[in-house]
Amino acid sequence: MKKHFYIVAPILALAASLLLAAEPSEVKPAADAPLTNPTATPIRPSTNPQIDKGELLGHIQYLSSPELHGREAGSPDQLKAAQYVADEFKRYGLEPFGDAKDGKTGYIQEFPITVFKNFGKNNSMRISVGDTHYIMEMQKQFRPIPAGYKPAKADAGVAFAGYGIIAPEYNNYDDFAGIDLAGKWALILRYEPPQFGKGNTTRHADIPSKVLNCATRKAAGVMIVTGPAGAPGQGRGAGGPPAPQEGGDTLGRPLTNIVGEFDIPVIQITRAAADRILASADKKIADLQAAINKDMSNHSCAIPTVTVAAVSDIDVERKLTDNVIARLEGSDEKLKNECVIVGAHCDHVGMGYFGSLAGKDGAGKMHPGADDNASGTSGMLEIAQYVASLKDNERPKRTVIFMAFSGEEKGLLGSAYYTEHPKMPLNTISTMINLDMIGRSSDGAVTVSGMGSSKMFKELVQKDAEGSKLIVHLGSAGDGPSDHASFFHKNIPVLFFYTGTHADYHRPTDTWDKINAPVAAETAQLAAKVLLDLASRPDRPVFTQAGHGCYMGVGADQEAAKKSAGFPVGEVTQGGPADAAGIKKGDVITALNDQKLANAMDLNMSLTEYSPGDEIELKVKRGEEMLSVKVKLGARKARGQ
Repeated sequence: MKKHFYIVAPILALAASLLLAAEPSEVKPAADAPLTNPTATPIRPSTNPQIDKGELLGHIQYLSSPELHGREAGSPDQLKAAQYVADEFKRYGLEPFGDAKDGKTGYIQEFPITVFKNFGKNNSMRISVGDTHYIMEMQKQFRPIPAGYKPAKADAGVAFAGYGIIAPEYNNYDDFAGIDLAGKWALILRYEPPQFGKGNTTRHADIPSKVLNCATRKAAGVMIVTGPAGAPGQGRGAGGPPAPQEGGDTLGRPLTNIVGEFDIPVIQITRAAADRILASADKKIADLQAAINKDMSNHSCAIPTVTVAAVSDIDVERKLTDNVIARLEGSDEKLKNECVIVGAHCDHVGMGYFGSLAGKDGAGKMHPGADDNASGTSGMLEIAQYVASLKDNERPKRTVIFMAFSGEEKGLLGSAYYTEHPKMPLNTISTMINLDMIGRSSDGAVTVSGMGSSKMFKELVQKDAEGSKLIVHLGSAGDGPSDHASFFHKNIPVLFFYTGTHADYHRPTDTWDKINAPVAAETAQLAAKVLLDLASRPDRPVFTQAGHGCYMGVGADQEAAKKSAGFPVGEVTQGGPADAAGIKKGDVITALNDQKLANAMDLNMSLTEYSPGDEIELKVKRGEEMLSVKVKLGARKARGQ
């Protein structure tokens, strides 16, 4: 099998979206007010065995301090952060569970990553339209993006794939629906639709996740173009028009960040080059971007009679970075052979030369990464300290493994490496719990995703959240651009704790003083409660892939879903099973085979019980009328189709 990403690209795929919008359901908070106070006093060292907001903030303050220069993977600063985590694990009395050196096991698991040095001498690009050939000029019309440690080339046809994004939480947005990328170049837009993040950039805009999406669909190569709408957040949040890309229709400053370790070429091209490719389909990149941005509709398509031949040649060097791993052995003689993993990535984007969303002004400035992801790492440390302090008769029955991953910002490299080099067999992992960006909730809300990865999770998390001061939203997606995806694609149940994006994401302004420490601590407390529940219950979650089998073809109206029960229909896929049955935008699906739907996610979860070809009966409210509608479920297309 052809491997695209590090050692196991297909396993890391941010793969096929869930078949429905993963509109979260809500767990109401306790009677007292939600946690909205963003302040606390940082405390170091952490000596209170309980999860403490001041100690959590103390970890964040250090990890995001100027001393660590943004913790870029492979840098001495990231290694210093990793050593800090290892020292904390040791102080808590946790067993080292990393690599063995000189016969002694330590906390560190080393692995290699690729670092950009310069552009090579053999870069080339040719666009062929029938028998006519156009030679593109390096650094003016195209430029390679570092995507691996060896030269890569492709000579293939082309398919336009929108922004190269799958986002179940945004009305089941899927740029790959209906196209086959196998053996073709994927032509994709940079950034994301303006509806994402309400003006704040989300993780879906990250180039590594876009390339990963294309590679797992067996694309021969990836071409990225910046459309005229430019970078998100430039004029958008203030209501003004989007700014044009840096330098107009030029390549702008080089993108020298490593976007993963693939064996396919990844290149950046100008709009003029993209339009030359699209001309045979009578399309232009500006029109396609405008059409997608208008209503998030799918405009992906194959481009006939065009082939692109290109070579990507990058001079790189290999560096070592590391995961940090500790273990608390389970107390039950049988169940200790199974484990629950609690993880968070410790790296960030360093001095802004890669991964910054501050544009040219971000290069050379420290990106503290207080929320992304000093907050998740600090929450994981507080959980580790708490669990390690439990008395023998309170200890979890299953083994608990605590991990700080590196290389997440470069394409989930650390978690990918661990799933290929696990310290306990993968089939012994009961659940992977991931904490990533838990520090910036403004209203006491946290999203716990992964409900669709095991039918057990919804009831379990709702039960454990009772009495919490948090507003807990439940999301079904087990996939996504963070480290839990590495485990999800190994068929391991996952839970992902996340308080949302914000205007400081991947910018120098993501500083510790903006952290909502009470919410971060309460989120860690909830994650710890879920961990202990999973680690000691007699049964373990059974993995499911919600929405990867049957297909219905509807997306939720997210705004309406916040106000009403059932599944308010926002979009209906033309020609899909729901469309054929007469489901319309504006309908509210209230029940499936007499099972009432309390919220939008309930429909997604209910459909996991069915298979393609099954006929289901829906109760549908259309205005004041109640209808019974029978739908024959379709089969979801395989990856790459």
